[in-house]
Formats: sequence, C-alpha cells, structure tokens
Amino acid sequence: MRVILLAFGLLMLSACATTKKYEALLNTWAGKSENALLQSWGPPDSFYENDGVKYLTFNNSRSGYVPGVAPNYQTTFVGNTAYTQAVGGSPGFVYTKRCKTTFAISGGIIRGWRYQGNACRSNYRGPKDAVPRVETASIEATSVDLSTFRNITPYSVTTRFQCNLLNEPGFKGAVVAELSSGLKIEIQRESEHWLFGRLEDGRTGYVARRWVAR
Repeated sequence: MRVILLAFGLLMLSACATTKKYEALLNTWAGKSENALLQSWGPPDSFYENDGVKYLTFNNSRSGYVPGVAPNYQTTFVGNTAYTQAVGGSPGFVYTKRCKTTFAISGGIIRGWRYQGNACRSNYRGPKDAVPRVETASIEATSVDLSTFRNITPYSVTTRFQCNLLNEPGFKGAVVAELSSGLKIEIQRESEHWLFGRLEDGRTGYVARRWVAR
C-alpha cells in the first residue's frame, strides 16, 4: 500500500509538470542572447559548432530508489504440520529521470532548440514566471564568495571546448581571455564550481569547473 501511495504521489506531482509546458518555457528563449542563457542555465555540458551555428547542450539527470514493502506472512495448519506463505508485499525499484536540451545559436542569438528524455517537463505557467533551468538556475551563474576558494597543490586541466577565462567567478566577470578547446591551464585555487588558474602566457583568471577536464 505504501508503494502504491508513493507512486500515486509521484504521479500527481509529475502531472503538474508537462512536456508542453517545457516547450513553452523553451520558446521563451527564442531570440534571447547566448549570454542571457549562460547566466541562467550555467555552463553547458557539451558544445560544438557547425556551419556558423553553435550548439549548446545541457544535461539534467537524477535517480532514486523507492523501497519495497515487506510481505505479511500467513501460517496455516494441516494436521500437525504448519505451512507459512508470504502474502502481498512488493519489491523496491530504482528510477532514473533524464533530460537533454540543446540550443542552436547564431550571431549570439538563440534561434532554436530541441530536447529528448523522460524528464523534459516543466511547471512553467506563462510570461510572469521566472525562466530557470529545468529545476533551478545554476549555482555557477550566481555571485561567488572568494572566501570559498581553497589553496591546493597546482595541477593541470584542459578546456573541453571553447570558453572564457574571467576576472572573477560567475558570469558577470569580464573576459580575460577567450580559450580554445584543448588549451592547458594550471589550476592554483578551487571552489566547488569554479577554478582559478594561470595560462602559459601568465594571464590568470577563473573558469567554470565543468568547462575543463583533468
């Protein structure tokens, strides 16, 4: 019964969020700037460019476990022999929700979008709603307290795709350098979402952690 009630609760919650509402939310981005998208959604998970069109892809996934319910046991006697059998109960199960959204950008302006996955849903109600990412605006786009950075033993990373080195963490920072894909950066300090590093030419600045790989 608990599993049935939980599943019903999840169904009711998901019923409020629909793919049509998600499409309506995505439509609000048509004609807006790439910079506005990055400030709201944070850095993309992947990026590529073809024939002058830039494609930014954002992946959103989550998983969980719904525990099962132990059965009741019923014992019956036949003569002097007892027979016990399980009645009811249900096994637990794991669920995974995913949504992959890609924006097509030309001339710095969002021209289109596409999505795929079983979690591309939204509760968007109209123009008065804020326009966050699927669940919440990325923490990487907010102001970052410099006291959260810790000193580390320097290590090298490589940019995953074209991105910017900024003079402060967060997307309000000014661009120190435009970085090409595959460029090495020596990381000297780090926080949860941002890294502070030094280029080979001596320039220093901040780069989002998701934009690089060790």
